[in-house]
Amino acid sequence: MNPSDKLLVTGASGLLGWKALSYFLTEFDVRGTYLNHEIGGISSLLDRCDIRDHNEVSQYLKKTQPLIIIHCAARTEIDAAEKDREACYKINVEALKPFLDFSAKNSTHFVHVSTDAFFSLREGMQATEDMEPTPLNYYSETKLEAEKLVQNADIRSTIIRTNIFGWNLQDKTCLSEWIVDGLVRGEARNLFEDVLFSPILTSRLVRAFGEIIRSKTYGLYNIAGTESASKFEFGLKLAEVFGLSSESIYKSMLKDSPLKAKRSHNMALDSSKFYSQFPALSATLTDDLIEYRNEMIYFEWPAKESLASLQTFYSR
Repeated sequence: MNPSDKLLVTGASGLLGWKALSYFLTEFDVRGTYLNHEIGGISSLLDRCDIRDHNEVSQYLKKTQPLIIIHCAARTEIDAAEKDREACYKINVEALKPFLDFSAKNSTHFVHVSTDAFFSLREGMQATEDMEPTPLNYYSETKLEAEKLVQNADIRSTIIRTNIFGWNLQDKTCLSEWIVDGLVRGEARNLFEDVLFSPILTSRLVRAFGEIIRSKTYGLYNIAGTESASKFEFGLKLAEVFGLSSESIYKSMLKDSPLKAKRSHNMALDSSKFYSQFPALSATLTDDLIEYRNEMIYFEWPAKESLASLQTFYSR
């Protein structure tokens, strides 16, 4: 790869997008798109681009000429997708068209970030890449349709099914941040005991992007954690790694929750296909949580009060 090669990240102000943008900063000529959330620190690398506007996207791609596109932009709120299906479809499916057209004409490597939300497996099972998806809600239906568009396009593509955790530059929190904040403050966190997933730290996933891009690896891959856990078990592991009391973590059940859209009880992914090719990237959930803890402290996690508590704890 050449440092002058252009790499574009869509959704670059999001949980995964900014990590990808930062990771490739010294390796490529990077740019990122955002819609509503321009953020400090990487703002000089961001361009506002409404991916719902095909003409705007086409003009932007013509101007920037990326050799690699990492497509992180998506509408991921599952209940919101059920309420506003048109908005979800425009972002998750229709927005792909100009990117795929450009990639076909310019031999661009298109890396598409998908989801683990296609499967409702029996306990103890993990989904492999060759299993038939069975989406339970509209969000996962749109993500499956998006995968099919990418697969049917005449392009060099890599589709990645995953489930991530990390920390945001935006003023919002993902699951792991919400749990840690509750642990520090001693606030109750009710976590599903009957929902299994295979979470991977954003930092590890973007390192996987790097291996895929450098090796020109194409196709469909699960890239998730090597271990599956319930949301409740995930919370307990967070508490253990952060050295905080887990007394504020309580078991809850998906069937008793007020969530409207149907959700899977088991979204565990089998990532052995990927890790057999790139074994150095394989890690335990504890490994990822330790790296996550260190990142949050080093990069000053946005929840200042919680961060101060953590720094005090680790400086004892």
